[in-house]
Amino acid sequence: MNKSTLITTLLVLPLLVSVLVSCTAGVPDSASGPTGAGSGNPVKVVLGLSDSTPRFIHSNVGLQDAADQALLQGTLTTGPGNCLGVKTAEGSVELPVFPGTTMLTEVAGQAPGIDIEGHKYLVGEKVKFAGGRAPVMEADRRKIAKCGTAAGASEIFFIQPISD
Repeated sequence: MNKSTLITTLLVLPLLVSVLVSCTAGVPDSASGPTGAGSGNPVKVVLGLSDSTPRFIHSNVGLQDAADQALLQGTLTTGPGNCLGVKTAEGSVELPVFPGTTMLTEVAGQAPGIDIEGHKYLVGEKVKFAGGRAPVMEADRRKIAKCGTAAGASEIFFIQPISD
């Protein structure tokens, strides 16, 4: 190996190493728990409880992990803790996580309801929601404790955003 090749190798090698290091920086580690939909990077899913009456559980993002795995159907009702839920054919009340864009709707003379991206559902109506189940993290369990049984569940049903 001649002197000029050795000098070139010594100058280029550190540059190549720095390029490789910068290419791997910012690659996310695998996240534990449910991940949100979006750019492909894991997004921390956060549950919340509305301040409305009746209340409803909502999340900041839809879930990749629970997308369209199951169907929740029954009658929209108020369940434990005056929280909106779905009474199933078996008679149990499932307290799902509604998309973050959900709003409570109240019209004089009508039952309360919810509006999910322009789709309105009133308490007492038959409903069908696509989504799936994901684990409830301990921090979220404390946030939704006012909804009673939902806070004790190991998994909760996430309703996917509704598209036409």
